[in-house]
Amino acid sequence: KPAVEVVGKEKLKEITERVKNGGAEIIGLLKNVSTSYAPAAAIAEMAESILHDQKKVLPCSVFLEGEYGVKGCAVGVPIILGKSGAEKIVDVDMTEKERKMFKEAVDSIKEMIAHAKKITE
Repeated sequence: KPAVEVVGKEKLKEITERVKNGGAEIIGLLKNVSTSYAPAAAIAEMAESILHDQKKVLPCSVFLEGEYGVKGCAVGVPIILGKSGAEKIVDVDMTEKERKMFKEAVDSIKEMIAHAKKITE
């Protein structure tokens, strides 16, 4: 189901704003703790899911080969992560607006890749 159907429009807006400002909020709360906390926590959760074959649904960057209408690009999407690594890409129903935003994000990633290739040539 689209996220808006699960939590409602206002709650989704609140969650979106909190995610946008999450890094600053964490730094403010932890004060002297390194900004590497969030990435380290995410890596630990991923390692735990692999080591214990928990098959957790986690957001990860994976190479898409047609999923979500994207081919030949690594993009962050929900996957089932277990002892074999990315065991399944989870298909999420999106609203038209969400699909548009996702496509814009993918296009941005592709532009960055193209730019990086030009620099290294």
